[in-house]
Amino acid sequence: MKRSKEITLILIASASLAACGPSSQETRREIYASREKCVEDWNSEDDCDQQSGGSYHGPHYFYRGGVPYYYRRGSDQAQSLGSAAKFSRLAPGTASLNSAGSFTTSHMTRGGFGRIGSFFRAGS
Repeated sequence: MKRSKEITLILIASASLAACGPSSQETRREIYASREKCVEDWNSEDDCDQQSGGSYHGPHYFYRGGVPYYYRRGSDQAQSLGSAAKFSRLAPGTASLNSAGSFTTSHMTRGGFGRIGSFFRAGS
């Protein structure tokens, strides 16, 4: 009986630590030849990153239940794109006519305990 309790505690502790760490989600990003084409799809200049070579990348996005979600620059919380942007009206797997291509990447989100965790870490 003691062994069973130890294994259960180890599994609970492992799951708890995994939930606190960073996680990764596979996302896609569209490539655009111009900033204007990117802004036309995403409806935001802030979400269009210029790359070396003159191309632009739209934000990281993924589909959940047929609805596009994306990560705004500087945010690790996915947001529904809603219907404001032209890109949101595309079916999953459909490329925008504005896009010159796309690529798959991993988007890292941070985990942890936020301010409370950093408070306790600072004291050690």
